[in-house]
Amino acid sequence: MGLIDQKGRLFGIINLIDLVVLLMVVVLAFGTYSKMAARAQQNQQVVLQEIEMDMFIKDVMPFALESFAVGDIVKDANSKTVLGTISAIRSEPYREPVVDPQGNYVMKEVPNKLNIILTVTGKAQVNNNSIRIQKDDVLVGNILIINTHKSKAQAVIIGVKTE
Repeated sequence: MGLIDQKGRLFGIINLIDLVVLLMVVVLAFGTYSKMAARAQQNQQVVLQEIEMDMFIKDVMPFALESFAVGDIVKDANSKTVLGTISAIRSEPYREPVVDPQGNYVMKEVPNKLNIILTVTGKAQVNNNSIRIQKDDVLVGNILIINTHKSKAQAVIIGVKTE
């Protein structure tokens, strides 16, 4: 017994053309099902919640603090996603480790340098697995390049609160 018999049947069971047609029908049915499932998932209502992010910007000059204002819109410079608006601004002196005369490391303030902490309020999709603003995940430790209409800076997300 060969692979194809005299009547053109595969293993003597099914015609080769019938097998190709059957496989095409199965592939088309699977493609239609997966496309419909993806479309149904997209049509689900996305509920946005208010979130509050603390963003830490380190080692900047004092004029950088003046370029941020409460109410400014903050965007991710890479993805152009609007992250929210600045609701609070705090600053603290920038400190570096320095060796004192006894040989110990101490944190010493650096003149004309600041750390800035921005509190940004925005809307995000919150679920058990993630917090997302559009297609960007909001995670503590994320390093972002942020823009306002006056400035651009590298910031680290140091806190996220959902309300």
